[in-house]
Amino acid sequence: MSADGQTVFRVLALDDEPGMLTLYRDILCVEAEEASVLEALFSAPEGAPDPGQDRPQFEVTLCAQAEAAVDRVREALEQGRPFAVALMDVRLAEGPDGIWAAEKVRAMDRDVEIVMVTAYADVTLRELNLRIPPPEKLLFLHKPFRPQELRQLATSLCSKWNTESQLRELNATLTQRVAASTRELNEANEHLRRDIEERAQVMRRLQASEERYRVLFEEDITGNFVAGPDGIIQNCNESFARLFGYASAQEARAFDFRSLESAQGDSGPLLDLARDGRKLRDLELVYRKGSASPVQLIGSLDGVLGPDGGLKEIRGYFHDVTERRKLEEQLRQAQKMEALGTLAGGIAHDFNNILGVIMGYAEIVLTGAAKDPGLERRVREILAAGSRARD
Repeated sequence: MSADGQTVFRVLALDDEPGMLTLYRDILCVEAEEASVLEALFSAPEGAPDPGQDRPQFEVTLCAQAEAAVDRVREALEQGRPFAVALMDVRLAEGPDGIWAAEKVRAMDRDVEIVMVTAYADVTLRELNLRIPPPEKLLFLHKPFRPQELRQLATSLCSKWNTESQLRELNATLTQRVAASTRELNEANEHLRRDIEERAQVMRRLQASEERYRVLFEEDITGNFVAGPDGIIQNCNESFARLFGYASAQEARAFDFRSLESAQGDSGPLLDLARDGRKLRDLELVYRKGSASPVQLIGSLDGVLGPDGGLKEIRGYFHDVTERRKLEEQLRQAQKMEALGTLAGGIAHDFNNILGVIMGYAEIVLTGAAKDPGLERRVREILAAGSRARD
């Protein structure tokens, strides 16, 4: 609280003696000039700072009974204008005493500075500390006291109360900031955890995919391979090794792709086409190794280009079709023989039809040629030739 830029502290005074209440008000609520006169009575050593500088102002609430003091504290808390200091007379003529009031006040306000004031102490400070904790916020002031003593005490306690209030506000602000930072950190950690989990899932799927690809690549019946831009095999499966007569895939990595020939006997254009990044499908190739019979292949090639546009690698597969080509050749020969048989049967059928007509008419002519020996002989020659052709 402040008035005209100067701090104003609320002080509660409880005493059953009206003169003491008036004294509290006169000491704490004096005007600036009166306060200077009061302080001059207890002049500070020469060179000490002016005690009037930054002098706090007090708003004093006076109560003659304990219940009224408790009610004023409750109202102040409800209004958000708490008391900084409570001056409590220990012994009161009527109603509950000041210790009872101090206990009630402490139960409502843990921060107020309580000063127990008495002319006769029939209770020990230890007992008061136990009944009105905490000890650091409880003081004992004996009557009679000097005005400057009370004012200095009130000033010190209000300054302490104000500092603690500021510390509580700073602590609350710090707690909020820490809580906000903690939430942000927890959110970041949660995002990181989800990201790590997603990455782990992706890695597991990738590993599973790689394993499936590896099994497919290695156990496929076709000869799968990856070759460098120079045509040398970099990776292949066992089927590829068996296809080209190697004992293992490791040995087959010495295979030179350029040793393959197209079915037309030209091997050069294959690498050239692969260097263009083309996808070559259903290629018919021939592999010749020494004096062994050539191996006939069919396969596909993909030229993979790098970022610079140059050939990075060649991927593809081959399948041995040598036996299939032999069977196809045998089938073609059988089909030719079948075609020839069909043709011969057709020709024989047509020939016999024509021959039947010729021999039929020759028989008719022979019946009427008995009187002409020359004609009969010629007709019989025709019939004999027809019989030979028929048989």
